[in-house]
Amino acid sequence: MLIKMVKKLGIFFVLLSLVAYFFGAYLVNQGIRIGIEAWGAQVAQTKISLGSVNVSLLSGTGTLNNLKVTNPSDFEQEYILTLDLVDLDIQTSSLIGDTMIINEIYIKSPTINYEKNRAGTNLEVLLKNIKTSKNSNKAESFDRTGEDSPDTRNVMVKKLIIENGIVNIEFLGTTA
Repeated sequence: MLIKMVKKLGIFFVLLSLVAYFFGAYLVNQGIRIGIEAWGAQVAQTKISLGSVNVSLLSGTGTLNNLKVTNPSDFEQEYILTLDLVDLDIQTSSLIGDTMIINEIYIKSPTINYEKNRAGTNLEVLLKNIKTSKNSNKAESFDRTGEDSPDTRNVMVKKLIIENGIVNIEFLGTTA
């Protein structure tokens, strides 16, 4: 009788652990998606959307699907950048060190819409937005003094693959 009860409790705890693991993974993925959209939009001062995120903290792999960065205002194209798929392979042991090591970044089907109008280019406007955002001021002040920020970490990318990229160029209403 005691053995049956121990077996049932064991099965219950295994099932509970599996549910907790998958629910935790779901929460982590949603948190990353919401964080990228919110923080990215705040820094770029334009809307950023992300279809889905699938990250495994144990293996260090992750996939971002359908990332879209809206063009700054006063430009015709809806998006300045779209990425169908981004696969990442991060060396998990490097997450606690000074240098984060990314073994591979694979980007599939990026589309960049480069536009120039009387106000300048959309890339110039986006970069200006990033430089003037509240989140970039702290890092910029350290850059001017030549010191490293205490929050600054180095990132090393061993392999970068970009496949099937498209760049659309538009100058004053003329597409090239």
